[in-house]
Amino acid sequence: MSFEWYFFIQTNIKNILIKFISKGLKNMRTFRGRIMHSLLFELVLLGICTPILTLIFNKSFSHTGMMSLGLSATAMLCNGLYNYLFDRALIFLKHPLYPRSFRLRCFHSVFFEICLMIFSLPMIMWWMGFTFGQALVLDLSFSLFIPVYALVFNWVYDLVFPVVVSPGSQSDCLSLPRQ
Repeated sequence: MSFEWYFFIQTNIKNILIKFISKGLKNMRTFRGRIMHSLLFELVLLGICTPILTLIFNKSFSHTGMMSLGLSATAMLCNGLYNYLFDRALIFLKHPLYPRSFRLRCFHSVFFEICLMIFSLPMIMWWMGFTFGQALVLDLSFSLFIPVYALVFNWVYDLVFPVVVSPGSQSDCLSLPRQ
């Protein structure tokens, strides 16, 4: 597969997302909004990582791209569940969901990466033919990069797509019960 294929796919996905966003999605913490968040997060990450992996490991774009897609799909599934459980934990601890402090965002990002490594290490070993040590080095490299990426992405995402709740209406985002 060539880089032309990559840019063709990236352009079409971008157009689909623009249509999805322009449908008047108001509350980005809905199930649909969480799906869009995960897709945007992973698509931007794929756009950054796949070409870099192709160059570093001197593997074909399709080989590293397929591994990246597999890891991305796993991460999206884990991310949805993780974010839901994280929000529930904040509610249980009587901590406000928003705004999120820098420290809380750092904890959120780092702990997610630790959880994801349980699934990603075996996938990297199998797909790339790496030993445990090689896969661990690659995964740790991603684990150093991705929390920084997640921190910046989620911060920008919250600024671009804030939770919009009209006065007197019930938001379907998770929130603490009223006292």
